[in-house]
Amino acid sequence: MSNLLETRKCRIEGPMHVLRGHLGEVISCAVGPDLGLVVSSSNMSGVLLHSLRTGRLIKKIHVAEAHAVSLSSQGIILVWSESKKRLSSFTVNGVPIATSVLSPFSGGVSCIEISMDGHFALIGTCSSSNYKCEDNTEVADHEPNKSSRKVDISEQTEIRQSVNVPSICFVDLHKLKVNKQTNLKQVSDLRCLSFDGSLTRNVFLLGVSYTGAWKGPGHHSNCIKQREH
Repeated sequence: MSNLLETRKCRIEGPMHVLRGHLGEVISCAVGPDLGLVVSSSNMSGVLLHSLRTGRLIKKIHVAEAHAVSLSSQGIILVWSESKKRLSSFTVNGVPIATSVLSPFSGGVSCIEISMDGHFALIGTCSSSNYKCEDNTEVADHEPNKSSRKVDISEQTEIRQSVNVPSICFVDLHKLKVNKQTNLKQVSDLRCLSFDGSLTRNVFLLGVSYTGAWKGPGHHSNCIKQREH
């Protein structure tokens, strides 16, 4: 009985924090429990970093478009811009690391997963876009101690890479170079993916009328199990 009462006392009845700062709809969010950070994006407010412990706004990264964001355990923020077909990486302090433009690339990025060591990303592509692209470059700023300088991605040395659709790509987060690409001819529309911690192990895919498991890049990336439904 005492254990039951103790459990009830620790029960959370609502949000721990309200993360403020976005002026528009939040379209992507990632949590880094090891770093104690939450990174989120919207078309109106760029990319915001909040403290997971206090909910306080820590940093704002001024990017015109951020349709998907991910956060690695090494403190690397990965940002995808759908209309520009651009992957960009930043430190948690907002310093640009690398930029890669997927070209030619006729599809969209449907899902992103980060490896446990925080050095690689697994990116799934599909033939259709999941995001509504809006041409909105005005980004309002509510960050304390803000800097008026916006991140100019063009200042960096961009690399261009051809990516097939649909496919899964293994990307080095430090250089944003596609180390390996596997075509998925039997998957018409890849919706989500996951892997068991290491990129040398199995990758699990879910698409329209398709579920499958693939070997990671440490193997020959052959399909080891699939089911159509």
